[in-house]
Amino acid sequence: MLDLSKIVLDYFKKNDLSLKMISKLLSQVKVEVIAELADPKDGKKYVISRNLDMEEYDESKIDRSIERASNFIKMPVTRADVMIISRDVKKYLKNLDRNVYTTSEIRTNIVKSLREQNYPDTAQAYAKQRDYTEDPE
Repeated sequence: MLDLSKIVLDYFKKNDLSLKMISKLLSQVKVEVIAELADPKDGKKYVISRNLDMEEYDESKIDRSIERASNFIKMPVTRADVMIISRDVKKYLKNLDRNVYTTSEIRTNIVKSLREQNYPDTAQAYAKQRDYTEDPE
């Protein structure tokens, strides 16, 4: 076991936290530590995925994922609305005032913006599907 793991484990034991709270805190700590250590001067932004991998943030993935979800359910979102939704999400991320985001934060805000732009079916499909290769429920 890593020394850091032992320190963290001792902290959790001393504070008698539930497993759910520990899981939430560990996810939050990863984002906060990486955000603190990532150099904001280099202009790079990062995304931490559900499986806790980290990759450089790519704005075009937001547009592509919206288009894929809408095309999958055969209810295309207009290009203008994709741009509005993408702008809303980028604005939200900018307001977080950090350069590390989770896919969950991005996805939640895409779904919110889809609903606000009157695309509830696309929002529902987007929220349920991950890879758009299976039929939406």
